[in-house]
Amino acid sequence: YKTLLQATEIESGMKGMEERDMYFGRIFGILALFRSSRFLNEEPTENTKEIVESCIKELVRLYKLKKWICELCVQTIAVMLRSTHKDYIPIILTQCRSIFEEVKNNDGEDLIIPLPLTPASLCLLLQAQLILHEREISFDDDDDIEVLDFSYINNRYHMLNLMK
Repeated sequence: YKTLLQATEIESGMKGMEERDMYFGRIFGILALFRSSRFLNEEPTENTKEIVESCIKELVRLYKLKKWICELCVQTIAVMLRSTHKDYIPIILTQCRSIFEEVKNNDGEDLIIPLPLTPASLCLLLQAQLILHEREISFDDDDDIEVLDFSYINNRYHMLNLMK
């Protein structure tokens, strides 16, 4: 993974087309890692957990950075969910939370503000639900994965924003 980041590092003075190529290189590199099934069959280790967490953080960063690349990031996250050991899935989903909500500090108290759903974030939400169902994965109430509850999209605020 470090080699991938080094090879696709964006340097000052790069033209827009070169930057775009680097973004695509990172996404396709992450996609290749997960399509190789390296993370599907192996029991998770601390090293592989760090790699999975770094990959998902980079995808979420790119998702937020460039609107034109959101859908590709979502599809790559879906591939990660489909082709990883089930123990990696909470790591992936936890890192995706910032796609759906924003945390702001207000006088020392964290406020969680739901973000309007976009077509890409709705696609991720629905695909994650489908993948969890297909792979027969469920979480206890203690797990911090409530963002994937379908009631999330039943919120009137989100539905009104989707219809705009």
